[in-house]
Amino acid sequence: MRSNTKKIVVLSFALIMTVLAISGGTFAFFNARRDAANNVITGTVYQLDANVSVETIKSGNIIPVVDNLIMTSLNGSYPCEDNRGYRLCSLYKVTVTNSGSAILLNGYINTNTGTTFTTSDLKYQLLTKSGNTYTSASDVGVINTAVNSKNYFKLSSSNINFTLNNSGSFEYYVVLWLSDDGSNQLDTVNKVYKGSFTFETMNGGTVSATFNS
Repeated sequence: MRSNTKKIVVLSFALIMTVLAISGGTFAFFNARRDAANNVITGTVYQLDANVSVETIKSGNIIPVVDNLIMTSLNGSYPCEDNRGYRLCSLYKVTVTNSGSAILLNGYINTNTGTTFTTSDLKYQLLTKSGNTYTSASDVGVINTAVNSKNYFKLSSSNINFTLNNSGSFEYYVVLWLSDDGSNQLDTVNKVYKGSFTFETMNGGTVSATFNS
């Protein structure tokens, strides 16, 4: 933060997903819904019965932050907070579970209708976790806020292929933050982002969990 006049930005995410998740504060209202139409991937060769579930680790009011402080914060005593207690990011655990055949998937954040962000300051990254340590598993991406845009998880600028084994599962963490561009960024105050964590087969079938403000 370069100025104490910057406004706190509201990023409130209410997740519609396959399991119920609750976190503290005024942004803790969540609905659980099982939607079979969104939880089955079919293709000409493979048929995959899969679920995506999302657990909120951190969410609420966030302030702009310099990008290189995100990993420092995540691996500090209070992940997604600075030393004054301000929230710096939103953090989610994403689990994909397979009841069908092994298959390769791509993953992305899809921008949904109702998004009011219009800037390129909202960023995201895929993470892994071992013990209490988070490690980056993708490039830092910039959210395209145009409706129906696909913000893929990439590594070295290429889409990441996720292997989902027969009757297996995998889990990752996704962090979102508002990048500090050195201005007051008043055009981001009280804006919302609505999207889905989505995984797709090579032939285009998808399975997803949606998060809405």
